Amino acid sequence: MEAIAGAEDWLARRNWAAWFLAFTASALVLALRAPDSLVHPQFWAEDGSVFFADQLHHGAPRLFLPYAGYLLLIPRAVAWIASAFSAFYAPAIYSYSALLIGAASIASLREMRLGLGGFAFLLAPFALTPTNGEVFGTLTNVQWFTQFYEIVVVSRFIDGRPPANTWRAGAATILAGLTGPFCVFASAAAAIGWLWIWRVGQRGASSPWSRLRSPAAYGVGILMLCSFVQLWVMRNGAEDTHATFAQWIGGVDIMFAALQSHFFGHRLMWDSVFLAIVTIVVAASLIWIPLAGGDRATLACILVFVLAGFLAAGIKAHNPALIWTEIVFGDRYFFATKIFIWWCVAAALALILRRGPGVRLATLTLLLGASVVYANSSLQRAPMQNKNWGQFARQIDNGEAVTVPINPNWQMSLPARKPPSFEQ
Repeated sequence: MEAIAGAEDWLARRNWAAWFLAFTASALVLALRAPDSLVHPQFWAEDGSVFFADQLHHGAPRLFLPYAGYLLLIPRAVAWIASAFSAFYAPAIYSYSALLIGAASIASLREMRLGLGGFAFLLAPFALTPTNGEVFGTLTNVQWFTQFYEIVVVSRFIDGRPPANTWRAGAATILAGLTGPFCVFASAAAAIGWLWIWRVGQRGASSPWSRLRSPAAYGVGILMLCSFVQLWVMRNGAEDTHATFAQWIGGVDIMFAALQSHFFGHRLMWDSVFLAIVTIVVAASLIWIPLAGGDRATLACILVFVLAGFLAAGIKAHNPALIWTEIVFGDRYFFATKIFIWWCVAAALALILRRGPGVRLATLTLLLGASVVYANSSLQRAPMQNKNWGQFARQIDNGEAVTVPINPNWQMSLPARKPPSFEQ
């Protein structure tokens, strides 16, 4: 047990060796959950129909072209880099980029303790949580991993802990903040965390006012600037995402009703009983479990972040067709919520077992394993269909117009390359 605790202490240190070990473990988890994305990479949905198609035949990067009502900077940047190579390599570049970016995002969580016992407790739910696998191995869904880096930025602010390298952390925060709407939720979580610190009334270097002057506040400031940008894009975007209050409430009700099925893979009990158990576990983590002040505030911020994202997904109710295709079958909307609930379970085990981290980690693993068995999940995403991308890639490289089938049973129509024009 002491060996495990010592390894976790070493892993939490901010040095390249510790980061590389956490990154390698995270990459291994992601690779094992979607091995086909590395062995036989294929485009998935917007990978091809949006990011590849929008960048095709454009030399300049299309980084700030909105999609789904907000900016997606990281997928756009990867699409631009991939455009320098033959189209044949595009699916592989997209898939491997998704793996590396997702692993880096998860590895950044090693900075957070949360009183759980270390990085292994934070990583375990990523490895064993039942899921339909749509978030793994696809560039389209990389934002569902970069949101965890935004949680780390908020935790630094709450702890008053500066990043190891301010410039590098700032660049990573910009990339994550302009990829998806999660910077809005992170900004709200940081504000709640600051009010928590102010309410506690800490003094000196730990005071709420000193937090605003610390280097860790720069990251939150970047997230807030990104929030203004994303909200402006949402406000002025062409996509209609406006729902009435009644529609939003209906969407949120469906979200809560579907949570248990996404958490276990099936309905194990009445939804009201499941939600009551989750509420007790989360409340125990925030109130009764003996956590350090910073850990408790960080956990509260993560709750705000996850709850904001969960409730925001209810806006899909403005389109009744999206309720089923997006909310009920879209496991990505429940991904962060499921991870957070398992983190709270890990925290609750500290109160129940009162044993060392080794026993608690083994118990958490058994609970996760039981949920996998109940869900009848293989832990691996179902392999994508081989769409024979190679034969279409040659036509694309030759500048021909082509209609290409991609997963999941989508098609993308790509125009022919326009010949260069010369003015007389």
